[in-house]
Amino acid sequence: LLATTSFADTPDAAATPSARHVAAGARLGPESLREIVWVADPQYSPDGRRIAFVRSTVDATADDYASDLWIVEGDGAPRPLTADPAEDLLPRWSPDGRRLAFVSKRSGQRQIHVLELAGGEPWQLTAVDDGVANFEWSPDGARIAFTSVTPLPEEKEGLPPEADPKSKQAKPPFVTERLRTRSDGTPGWTSAKRMHLW
Repeated sequence: LLATTSFADTPDAAATPSARHVAAGARLGPESLREIVWVADPQYSPDGRRIAFVRSTVDATADDYASDLWIVEGDGAPRPLTADPAEDLLPRWSPDGRRLAFVSKRSGQRQIHVLELAGGEPWQLTAVDDGVANFEWSPDGARIAFTSVTPLPEEKEGLPPEADPKSKQAKPPFVTERLRTRSDGTPGWTSAKRMHLW
């Protein structure tokens, strides 16, 4: 509710039924949750004139969240930078402010994509098996370091077998020697794979 109110100044958000309900002081019902729009992860450009952020909505059809990247410049209205059905997260400015890197599931896994602010479509930078967790630009903007649980060649032999998501057979048993086996906000068991810096 607070996120919707803070974003209701934009034309897009003000048109939603939930924003009108808030303005009119009407009671919100369970269905109103599907209409809430909120923003997160604001990132200032190096020159301080622009802010890139994540705008999220509820996709009731897919029973999931839809997240895109938006940008606001000065006193102008926010506008979208991406509109892909896949989830776009973690916008990060290049040191020179000309590019914006972000994580997207466009290829199925969370991979780093780069968007040229001068124009054009985002292009995929990484293609690691288990996706990217977090990343950071180098100070000169020539490289990007990232973390991933993608195992090294010597680690693959000791990992437990993974279930085929398309198979109808029961999943193999989960065996762990770690004290912490689950994480808040993450469904299922914590992966036995270690995080690596790439």
